Amino acid sequence: TRRRAKLRLVEVAVLLGEAAQVSRRAAAWRREHPDAAPAEMARALRLEATGLAREGRTECALGRLEEADRVGAESSVAERVETALVRAQVHALAGRFDEEDGVYAALRPLALAAGDDRLAARFLAQEARGLLDRREYGRALVRLDEAIAAAADEPAERAALSIDLAATLYHSGQAERSEAALGDAIVAAAAAGREDLSRIARSNRVELLL
Repeated sequence: TRRRAKLRLVEVAVLLGEAAQVSRRAAAWRREHPDAAPAEMARALRLEATGLAREGRTECALGRLEEADRVGAESSVAERVETALVRAQVHALAGRFDEEDGVYAALRPLALAAGDDRLAARFLAQEARGLLDRREYGRALVRLDEAIAAAADEPAERAALSIDLAATLYHSGQAERSEAALGDAIVAAAAAGREDLSRIARSNRVELLL
């Protein structure tokens, strides 16, 4: 239980943006638990890669992901997709957008054919947000619509995606659709009990109206 809790704490550090600590903490966890289950070891390697990429150590990060692929060779489709998604993020952080697109293109059949709506939504959402960061609004709109459809049973994720959709529509010159997307986000956030997302959507709608 302590081993799993320590690994989860490193994941929380990623969510908090504590890049300076993530790679070191993940590496320390691996040294402390060399006999951990393959799925946990792959998670730790992905976390270490995430931290290294945020430090600008791209090749080291990719090396950790290759190791994660080897460790998780017999793991579930979801685990393999998670490793590939981190690889796409590593390429994006390094400005290697062709490589990032290549990861998504290779991964799409596996992610969408797994029969897991949550996995499909996660894959499509990450690709869409990457495109949004690059201001490729047309392609981002397509992926966001697909991700929202896949997240039909996940109101919190649907709310977050609708906020991103609203931003994409706004930058595409579609203000009315942007306002409608923010309305959808408020409804979905309320259903999920996510006041934080509801607050973001309401403030964005006020800015849009102004």
